[in-house]
Amino acid sequence: MSSLRGLGPCGKWFRGLTPTATSCCRCAAEDAGEAKSSRPRLFHIVRMGLFKALGLLVIVSFVAGCQDDQTLKPQAKKNVFIGEGSGVAPVRVKPTDTIDPGTVLSEDKVKLTVASWDQIETSIAEHKGKVVVVDLWSTSCVPCLRELPKLADLQRQYPKTVVCMSVSVDYTGVASETPESHREKVMKILEGRDMTIQNFISSTLDFDVYEKIDLASIPAILVYDRDGELLKRFDNDMNEYGEEGFTYADHINPIVERALGE
Repeated sequence: MSSLRGLGPCGKWFRGLTPTATSCCRCAAEDAGEAKSSRPRLFHIVRMGLFKALGLLVIVSFVAGCQDDQTLKPQAKKNVFIGEGSGVAPVRVKPTDTIDPGTVLSEDKVKLTVASWDQIETSIAEHKGKVVVVDLWSTSCVPCLRELPKLADLQRQYPKTVVCMSVSVDYTGVASETPESHREKVMKILEGRDMTIQNFISSTLDFDVYEKIDLASIPAILVYDRDGELLKRFDNDMNEYGEEGFTYADHINPIVERALGE
């Protein structure tokens, strides 16, 4: 039996003489002396290649089918609402419907508008024939936040005869501050309290708003009668309502009810 000589170009051990280009592709049979044919190996390689190609074709077909399905699938249409926070039940409007120019649309349950104090007063005047309640508040005013949800409750109690508005006076005019910079934190509070009424961020500086209405501090609530005249302003500048302050249940709601009865 001949001794091992080394590895041939095919990577297998050969015996005997130095293998040729042909003989190195066959392994010497240790006992039988017959070389194993390389054809089965070649057949196996070809077969595996065909399986891989077939698998790749299946994957490509599947991906193409998914893309076609997404392309053909109709896109869901979003609904929008008219009349949120206006004291009138929201009306669902399809995107294909005709909408009058100037109509305010919102896909959110809670709306928030940036407006100057003059613009807010104009909005108040547009609701003659209804009692209007305006709540001035800020995100740092604890008494304001405690009573704010009662404003939305009042709107739900009188959806057709009362218009409730919340006005955030968070804008102080410090460097790099804008009214819009307060939107996120104001919206978080409004949404957390389900304030589906007319909500504003005042673009007029808080101090300027106080000067315009001769107010020392918030909380403050303004109640306007059906003629658009200021009926009563609730504040605690003179400590009239003590440490607890005024509340909707004990002070605002009764005067609203009297205004509606007149």
